[in-house]
Amino acid sequence: MKFLKYFLMVVLIMGNLFSQIDRTQKPKAGKTPDFKFPKIQSLSLSNGLQVKLVEYHQLPIVQMQFVFGAGCSHEPRDKSGAFNLMMRLLDAGTKTRTIFDIADEFEYLGTRFSASTSHDGSFISILTLKKHLEKSLELTADILQNSVFPDSEFNRVRNEVLTSLLQQKDRADVIANKVFSKIVYSENHPYGNPVDGTEASLNSIEVNDLRELYKKYFIPKNAVLIVVGDIKANELKKQLEKHLSGWKNGNQNIPDIPPVEMNFKPGIFLVDKPEAPQSQIRVGCIGVERNNPDYFALEVMNMILGGNFNSRINWNLREQKGYTYGARSSFTYRKQKGTFNAGGGFKSSVTDSCISELLNELRKMRESDVSEDELKFAKNSILLSFPRLFETPAQIAGQIANLIMYDLPENYFNLYVSKIKDVTVKDVRAVSVKYLIPEKMSVIVVGDYKSNKNALENLNLGKIQLLDPDGNPLN
Repeated sequence: MKFLKYFLMVVLIMGNLFSQIDRTQKPKAGKTPDFKFPKIQSLSLSNGLQVKLVEYHQLPIVQMQFVFGAGCSHEPRDKSGAFNLMMRLLDAGTKTRTIFDIADEFEYLGTRFSASTSHDGSFISILTLKKHLEKSLELTADILQNSVFPDSEFNRVRNEVLTSLLQQKDRADVIANKVFSKIVYSENHPYGNPVDGTEASLNSIEVNDLRELYKKYFIPKNAVLIVVGDIKANELKKQLEKHLSGWKNGNQNIPDIPPVEMNFKPGIFLVDKPEAPQSQIRVGCIGVERNNPDYFALEVMNMILGGNFNSRINWNLREQKGYTYGARSSFTYRKQKGTFNAGGGFKSSVTDSCISELLNELRKMRESDVSEDELKFAKNSILLSFPRLFETPAQIAGQIANLIMYDLPENYFNLYVSKIKDVTVKDVRAVSVKYLIPEKMSVIVVGDYKSNKNALENLNLGKIQLLDPDGNPLN
């Protein structure tokens, strides 16, 4: 009885406190936490492999990440998806181990092995207990040097990807993202090709294509190994030399990814989804490189525009108008120019209004200064979440990979907080004027064409161009 009495008192007190909160006001940001990036040690192996080490002794684990400078931007133009298949099949067998041998040995050790690719590079990640580091390294070295890409596994994995592509045709959000990239980059640039390829490109790929990519690009001079874990430099180098010194270099240098041409494609590009209750909308264009000096001002500007729940776009389209469960904007940064886009999933009946509101929000960013309160809230939102990017060895390794991939200095993260703090109202306005040009935006819509045709034409954004789900024009 006494417990119930106290419980009811607590409920009444908490209810009174919550009733005093003004939910029309944005919450105040907390204090920016102190941050210092851990020291990076540099090593070099006899075969030329460069190693970056961060000692992390809180747990008896070692996180390794190989970063290769070649990714799906380096595959043949008509074989998009080849790098993705290669990375998925890396551990499918070596000259002395089957796919089952490799899986069983990693499972016995409790070691996690994964491989992936992007437009800018490829990655192998290994997480192991320190006591199993040597055996995990021996297994990884075998994969790096002796993968054979068995025909049977190639056919199985390719069919899995083809099935996934078929399923994605029912995902309007996935279609919108892929079509957006294809439209803004066009087929003339590798960034316009999807990482997982298309049905046509996958069917043109043969297993020898993967073996050729592996032989050409998976060599020490094209890689950097990042290690974050419970190990000292001298011990690490000894083990790496033991297991990786036999990994020999080749002659292939990684070609540069071609520059992105600023060919803007204004207009409406529509993939028809008859009777769809929602329209997926993307409004955007070519953006900037990851190492662009405008990066920090762009991050602050985008946080105000559409980077979180309290941003202008979401406040307008969700909180005020009720058109969507959520709307955002974002910059995608790459070695060459990335993209900017704003959008989300919206009620089909207000597709035209949503496009108008998105474009209006871009104009407002260009035509008037943001408030000091907006600036402060945006900067604090970025800075308060910043330390969470470095909580685990895997996250630390991933951030070092970004330094390597995008040619950023090793002290970059120690300067990050001050760079964000230095962004001014004037800086936000300047990058808004420079990059948010509504007249140059491509508008992608995945939704019901019949019910929206007249309203979209009345926006006067140009002729509606109908596309298939792969972004190809329809007659």
